[in-house]
Amino acid sequence: MTPHDRCDAGLLISDLDRWPRLRAASLLVTRFPTPWVVLTAAPNGPMWGAVLDAGARIVLPSSTGFDDVCDVVVGVAEGRVATPPAERERLVDMWRELLERRELVGQRVQSLTPREHEVLTMLYAGDPVARIAELLEISPATVRSQVKAVLRKLHVNTQLGAVAALDDLLEMDVKEPDEPVELWA
Repeated sequence: MTPHDRCDAGLLISDLDRWPRLRAASLLVTRFPTPWVVLTAAPNGPMWGAVLDAGARIVLPSSTGFDDVCDVVVGVAEGRVATPPAERERLVDMWRELLERRELVGQRVQSLTPREHEVLTMLYAGDPVARIAELLEISPATVRSQVKAVLRKLHVNTQLGAVAALDDLLEMDVKEPDEPVELWA
């Protein structure tokens, strides 16, 4: 291939380690319909499936050498290189399962009463039970009872698990201005 030849493929380099980066990568792949090669430090798993589901042809680990990346980009442009169908299906299935789990956690969070949600938010902020009781002007026993209800409704065993579930939801819900919500439905 000479420098004047045209290569119809895109190379996207992204960590895919945070929801906003994953969303941006997926939007780029979706909105610019060209054969995409994604180079990422994210481990082989659901995040790879997300960009493949958005339309990328192949995902490579960031440890891939420059010459190999160039060869893959050319191969994708020529239609010779793509993720093997079984591997693509495995990764996309992992992504869709992750979305389903997050949807389920979201529904569970929505099932919390306003007071339980308030307690969860305060736990998320790092407040201990005694401080929550003081701020809400209720007894520590009442706060512990509400924490137990939160854990039961979220199907987690620890306060840390509840906080992690809320963190995942909050991180995923960061949206760019004017971004269509239905992209993640």
